[in-house]
Amino acid sequence: MRFRYVFVAFALAYMVASFLRAANAVISADLMKEIVLNADQLGLMTSMYYISFSLMQLPLGAALDRYGSRTVIPLLMIPTVIGCLIFATATSFWPLAIGRTLIGLGTAGGLMGAVKTFGNWIPKSQLATMTSIMVAIGACGGLLSTSPMAFFATTYGWRSIFLYSAPIIAGIAILVRVLGHDAAHNPTVSRPNT
Repeated sequence: MRFRYVFVAFALAYMVASFLRAANAVISADLMKEIVLNADQLGLMTSMYYISFSLMQLPLGAALDRYGSRTVIPLLMIPTVIGCLIFATATSFWPLAIGRTLIGLGTAGGLMGAVKTFGNWIPKSQLATMTSIMVAIGACGGLLSTSPMAFFATTYGWRSIFLYSAPIIAGIAILVRVLGHDAAHNPTVSRPNT
């Protein structure tokens, strides 16, 4: 197993988190119109992502240390898939808020899980560089949640964004589980293979 495969798996997981983080800004007008949300409800529902994301940081470190990113990150992505499906089928405020909460919970480990794993694969002198590259790739998820998402929402509806995201996220979770080995089998040989 080479580090590049590990890197790609975690970078995709982080890209998904970036994509979903910014989604509400693009579809807010649609939500307010279709679900009849007021500004307070929209703000609260949107903040549920950040609240659950933040609270998950408390047990995340211990879970990563104990079970490893290869186990923890795919398990966390299950609530993301469920949250996307709930969000996509919601017809009122509370299902939207619950869906958003689950999405935040599930994407909470993307960055830290990757950094912890990278640290087991590559020399410390390369960790900042590889993390920066991953964050840059993750920013592409943020870019996808601008004009491309707006076009997709206009063409196919905002619900389809989350319906189609669910199987993609499930696929990335499987990819992390298969490729995201927590450490090189032979660090003296594999660590230079970046």
